[in-house]
Amino acid sequence: MNIRPLRWIAAASIALFAVQPVVAQATPTVAPIIGGTTTAITAVPWQVGILGGTGDAFQNQFCGGSIMNAEWVITAAHCVVDEFGSPIEPPLWVFAGAASLDDTSGANEYEVDGVYVHPDYVGGDSDIALLHVAQPLPLNGTTMKAIALPIHQDPDFWPMRGTDVVVSGWGNISTTDTDYPTDLYKTTLDVISGPLTAGCENYGTDGWNYITELCVGVPTTGGRDTCQGDSGGPYAIKDGNTWTLAGVTSWGDGCAVAGSPGIASRVTTFVDWLVPDLTSATLTNNGDTGDNSNRNSYDFSWEYATGSAVADPAAARLEYSTDGGTSWELFNSDADELTGNGLNGWGPANAIFRMAAVNELNRVNGPYRWTVLGDYTVPSAPQSAAATVSGTTATITWSAPANSGNLPSTGYIVTANPGGATCATTNRTCTIAGLPLGVAHTFSVVATNVQGWSTRSGSSNAVTARTVPSAPRFLQVRSATSRSVWLQWSLPASTGGATVTDYRVYYKTATGAWRRVTGDPVSTSRSYTFTRPSRAKLWFKVVAVNSVGVSVASTTVSTPAR
Repeated sequence: MNIRPLRWIAAASIALFAVQPVVAQATPTVAPIIGGTTTAITAVPWQVGILGGTGDAFQNQFCGGSIMNAEWVITAAHCVVDEFGSPIEPPLWVFAGAASLDDTSGANEYEVDGVYVHPDYVGGDSDIALLHVAQPLPLNGTTMKAIALPIHQDPDFWPMRGTDVVVSGWGNISTTDTDYPTDLYKTTLDVISGPLTAGCENYGTDGWNYITELCVGVPTTGGRDTCQGDSGGPYAIKDGNTWTLAGVTSWGDGCAVAGSPGIASRVTTFVDWLVPDLTSATLTNNGDTGDNSNRNSYDFSWEYATGSAVADPAAARLEYSTDGGTSWELFNSDADELTGNGLNGWGPANAIFRMAAVNELNRVNGPYRWTVLGDYTVPSAPQSAAATVSGTTATITWSAPANSGNLPSTGYIVTANPGGATCATTNRTCTIAGLPLGVAHTFSVVATNVQGWSTRSGSSNAVTARTVPSAPRFLQVRSATSRSVWLQWSLPASTGGATVTDYRVYYKTATGAWRRVTGDPVSTSRSYTFTRPSRAKLWFKVVAVNSVGVSVASTTVSTPAR
């Protein structure tokens, strides 16, 4: 197992602020970006480096991480325990807001004062940890930004096989040499095994854990991957319009090896550990004040979920909206958090209220797991999903849910199957471009409101992306006499997703126009003997035809005069 070697090696053990004990374990092999390209930090602003010292980011960086909020960073557990399972001693630092490690100023370094390892981390499984920074990160939305967590996504469905996953980091970029870059790299991989799918190429069903891990890479061939130094970094998926953390770089059998994809910790499995929740929250509307102020008296009560999150919640956040959930304000303007289990207060008569549990992790800007109070639910599933295709772009339409959940719609998210490509919209039509040719796709839709996501609609009809073929290749004159010319060519590089049903051969003289020959070949016959009308020099070209239309012409070849 390859835990993706480290540029910085800790000589001592790391003392953990962990709320759970660290369990001793064997060391797997470590995770660089193989087959990637350099990237600006603005493309992956949630990416951070984990440093074992300060003042020389390149020499001190040894793992990656993702910004959860201004105070917390998600990384891999194996990054913060040594090979014997003992915790590494602080200090540690987070490098954030820049793509180049060629920095000795320390300006982008933020000290870590707490490390929390998942209690089930044993031998590589549950390979996830949290780092607390001593001073909040100056998030700015461009070079430093939190990544969303998959709070609403259905773990039995998301992320589906074929979904694009963007991975990034400062890890090794060579499979044959130790070549750590100063610049940040990224590449795009595919989810190889979808949820509830136990097989992962060479790992089979026993070499990994499909409940707690993601199998991601380039199917069958390899060639792109995370590698040494990328451990702890993000596996990010654009779900609708929102970049969401699907995985945490963990391990792999080598780097970019055919049949041995990268393995990441599956974040949907650990949402309960990362984000606190409520078990119940209720609202009683006691009616208005009688003074024509359009304000009502409300009683609120709630209970916390305990024993799952890294720290049990001890408070709640209560917000209200008077515009159907477009904007929200704190209900109690004197306190961001409400302690205890109940509250009475006055609020707008037309308000919608929502509440979330708060602990040490999400106290600063979330993430929150909201419960909308009152007679509200998530919407029912959208209905009657249907798809059409033009070229490689599918257009999907659907009908509104039968039940809105008594809340305004906040939009829809459409997902393609296979592949997991998505589009988000507030209308009831959406387009997904760039579908692979010749592959049948169906589409499902979820509806959203401020309470959450609906179940998925039924699948649409299947559509297949097709275009005209590319040009026939390698046209050549195999022989030429005074009477005939023998032509041969090869299949187009792309058939356009449909069978090539015909080839058309064209010829011309030096001064004449192009003419199509009579009796030219059909289907897979890629050879033609042309009877010369004269001894003049001739030029030839060929086009391919499928059910969509006619390709551009091949390169032109000529024969000498005879």
